[in-house]
Amino acid sequence: MILSSRRIADPRLIDVALTVGLFGLDLLVNWDRSRYTGPLWLVPAVAAVGYVPLVLRRRHPLAVFVWVLTHALVVTAALPAYLPTMAAWAMLYTV
Repeated sequence: MILSSRRIADPRLIDVALTVGLFGLDLLVNWDRSRYTGPLWLVPAVAAVGYVPLVLRRRHPLAVFVWVLTHALVVTAALPAYLPTMAAWAMLYTV
């Protein structure tokens, strides 16, 4: 059996799928809605600010790592009901 050297998928599509998947998983697992009293749109909007740069993780890994880590620390301090950690774990794997 000869293995092909073709890529299975475009790396950009993989990055978009990873970003969307981790974004959803992070909101499901790390957002405690019972402790949160603000508007429901705020946490997903704040989370998106931290997750959108993951699409650029292959081109600028260090910059995205710093952004994601800073985002996680600031959001954890500002919104104690939400602990955004999935993006930070993905970036630790990347860097």
